[in-house]
Amino acid sequence: MEIEFTKQQYKVLAQMLFLGRWMSHSYKVEEDKSPFEALEQHVLSHAEKFGMKGVQFSKESGKYYTDGEFEDAQVEDYVYAYDDYNFWEELFGRLADRDFIRKYGVKAIGEMPVEERIKKRHPFDEQYADEVEKHGLERFAVKK
Repeated sequence: MEIEFTKQQYKVLAQMLFLGRWMSHSYKVEEDKSPFEALEQHVLSHAEKFGMKGVQFSKESGKYYTDGEFEDAQVEDYVYAYDDYNFWEELFGRLADRDFIRKYGVKAIGEMPVEERIKKRHPFDEQYADEVEKHGLERFAVKK
């Protein structure tokens, strides 16, 4: 099977593969040997044909790597936006879960119908969203 791409479509595909591999492997220390990495390597092997800048081949490792020129092409913007959004969602969610459990207990929460659980948990989410909107992280502290 053969698929044709314009230069712009190829660029977007390469960026999507970078983001997919980054999301699936950026938190791991060991080398990425996933199907994501294999597909990205295959696509990057065609970079020169598409006039794609910011892709380098390493004879030492036998792999293609993206450099700052590639990553500066808005890819990093997606990474930062995702990380920022995810940080706040995780922070609020985990704090809200903690407070919700402290108030009602795990057993009682487990016995609540889903609608009731959502309704009773929502104020905990809102309190943290409101706090950060008004004061940023200024009033968050660890008690000693």
